[in-house]
Amino acid sequence: MHILIVEDDEAQRRLLEHFLTLNGHTSCWAATGEAALGLMRTEPIDLVLLDLHLEGSRIQGWDLPLEKMRNPRMRDVPFIVTSGEDVGAIRDERMRDPLGSCVVMLGKPLDLVLLLYYIGRFDPASRPEIPFEDDEPDTKV
Repeated sequence: MHILIVEDDEAQRRLLEHFLTLNGHTSCWAATGEAALGLMRTEPIDLVLLDLHLEGSRIQGWDLPLEKMRNPRMRDVPFIVTSGEDVGAIRDERMRDPLGSCVVMLGKPLDLVLLLYYIGRFDPASRPEIPFEDDEPDTKV
C-alpha cells in the first residue's frame, strides 16, 4: 500500500516511515494540512494516516476528509486518525462524518502492532498474524 503520513512531529513521522517500509509499504508524508492536500490531489494514495492536530498549519486534520468529496480518486481511501487527546471523547464529540472517511481512531503513543492490524483491514496482504491464546488448539483429552 502507498500510505500518506500526515504528521507534524518529525520524530514520529520518521518512525512511521521506517516502520511502514519494514512492513512492505511505501509512503509519502506531509507536515501540514496544506501539503497533505497537495499530495492527496497528485499521489496515488491507498490509505491516509492522519494526525488531528497539525502545529503551524491553517488546515487541520479534521479538514482533510472533506477532500474525499472533492476528489473522486480519494472516495474509497480510508483514514486512520491519530491523536494524543482522549480518543473516546474525540470520537463522541466530533466523529459525525457522513462520508465515513475516518474509519479508525488510534490514540498516541501508537501501538504499532495495532496499527498494522488496522492497515491489514484495508490490505489483507499486509495483515500480520496476531496469535491469541484462544486461537491455540485444545490439546486436552
